[in-house]
Amino acid sequence: MTVAAFVVSCLAVAVSVAAAVIAHQQRRIGDRSAAAAEASLREARRASQAAVELAEIEAARRAEELAAAEANRIRFDLQYRTGEQYRLVHLGTQTAYGVKVDTQDQGVLGERVDFDEFPAGDFHDYVLAPTDQVENQPVEVTWHELPDLSDEPQRQLLRF
Repeated sequence: MTVAAFVVSCLAVAVSVAAAVIAHQQRRIGDRSAAAAEASLREARRASQAAVELAEIEAARRAEELAAAEANRIRFDLQYRTGEQYRLVHLGTQTAYGVKVDTQDQGVLGERVDFDEFPAGDFHDYVLAPTDQVENQPVEVTWHELPDLSDEPQRQLLRF
């Protein structure tokens, strides 16, 4: 009976050691799993921050594109031709309505200064010469963006 008790106690010790080894391995696996979860969380946070930064950059780029497109919708330029001849050119991308060109008494009498529509890419030639009273004043162009002229008039000063 003592031998049987001894064998049973040896088996109990062996089972305890085996249980301790298995528990140790499980703890190591758990530690590695916890470390992997923490690394995954850090990576997820980094990726989230990168996505936010990318979205902000994209939004800023789009805002710049929209601002540039808005600025170029209606844009006039006064280009020198020869002598006292100048060309008013619409460089924008949208038709301007109710256009008025004020040459500040530097243009030739009878030149067209009012346009119902001034399409993008269109132009009109002027003869401009400063007078004794007015020396190289800017030409003022005013227009509307809406065909019914219900919006606020826009304006641009052009020097020659």
